[in-house]
Amino acid sequence: MAYSDGSKGDRPPFDPVLMFRILVLQTLNNLSDEQTEYLVNDRLSFMRFPGLGLSDRVSSMSLPLRNRRRGCLSEQ
Repeated sequence: MAYSDGSKGDRPPFDPVLMFRILVLQTLNNLSDEQTEYLVNDRLSFMRFPGLGLSDRVSSMSLPLRNRRRGCLSEQ
């Protein structure tokens, strides 16, 4: 998987393992995209599972989470 280095002004990519772990949290807890983003930034347990630290912030996750609906990460 090729990643942009940001030199062209592209937004830095999300780590696929991080996004997968966040999707697991979302699925197990039956959360909307907005609820998931809030809880990952708010609760220590939701930060710990994907491997985030206290200073790490996850924002604007709605686009990568919407990609799941288009089939990029959906169940088959």
